This record gives sequence, C-alpha cells and structure tokens, in this order.
Amino acid sequence: VVTVLDEAIEGIVFTEDKQSNFLVLLSCDSKAPSFTYHSLNVKNLKRIDQIKLEIPLAAEIEKSLKLEKIGDDALRLEESKSKDKFDFAMSKINREASKEGQLVFDALSKTMTCEWLGLSVVVLNQVKIDPPYFAENCTKLPNCPYQAIKRIKKVLSNERHKLSLKTELKESNKINNDKQGD
Repeated sequence: VVTVLDEAIEGIVFTEDKQSNFLVLLSCDSKAPSFTYHSLNVKNLKRIDQIKLEIPLAAEIEKSLKLEKIGDDALRLEESKSKDKFDFAMSKINREASKEGQLVFDALSKTMTCEWLGLSVVVLNQVKIDPPYFAENCTKLPNCPYQAIKRIKKVLSNERHKLSLKTELKESNKINNDKQGD
C-alpha cells in the first residue's frame, strides 16, 4: 500500500474491518525473524496494490503466528463477557441527565460506586445527589453514617472544582485560539 504521505508499506492483509474502515497489514523483516502489524485507516491510503506473495514467506508468516482454533464455548464466553462489559458501561450513561451531571457522575464513579436513580446520582448506596449536583444537594439514604456523607460531599466539591478548572482552561484556550485566528 501507499499512504497519502507517500509511505510504502508491504505486507499481507492480516484483517480488514469494513465497519471502522481499517486494514491491518502484517509485514515481515527479511533481515530478522520479526513481524510488524500496521493498522491503517483506508481513508489515508492513496493506493493498494495486490501482488502475489511468495508461498514460502506466506507459509512462514502463518506458521509463526501460531493461531490456535477457538472453540464455540470459548467464543460464547468471550461474547458474554463483552456484552456484560457493554451493558455495564451503558448503565453509567444517563441520556436524560445534563452534560454537567454526567461529568460529575463520571468523576465520582472513578473512585466510588455510583448509579443513576432518575436524574439523581446515588453514591455507595448511602448518599443521593440531586441536580444541580453540588454538596448542598446531597441527602443521606437510610443507614448512612455521618462520616460517609461528609466524605462524599468533600469529594464532590473537589471534583466540581476540578471540572470548573477544566472548563475555565478550555474557555481560555478557545479565547486564545480565537485571538490568534484574527
């Protein structure tokens, strides 16, 4: 293949993903018995040439990959694990919440177990945080120790502060970029 930057890469097609529009080439260094994978976005390719590969080299590459057959049970298990991971990730997204609410949820869930209850965030099954997600919007749930709500409020305040600094930095960069464009 030849990239839009006129870089020539030779190898065999290891895999192609039509959905993401990527092509993975496997190259063999003739001087050393090593292989390199090249993950290429098809949009960044100027030309794809198909040539006949020497059979001994192709066989050597295939042999060195040592790909084993995967049984149906193992595939089903991997599929189940992937689906569970996907479902877990999707449970962390609340399409009804504000962008700010989602950012607060994401920040808190990095260090504490969080889940959505409508538009409210429930932290450690002990504290509920209602919109607009400030410390004063925290309420204790049954059996919540005083120290837990105190700690969660502190973490929430610190995370909100970090988020506001990031927002200020983004706005500052945008203003600077706009000034440079003038």
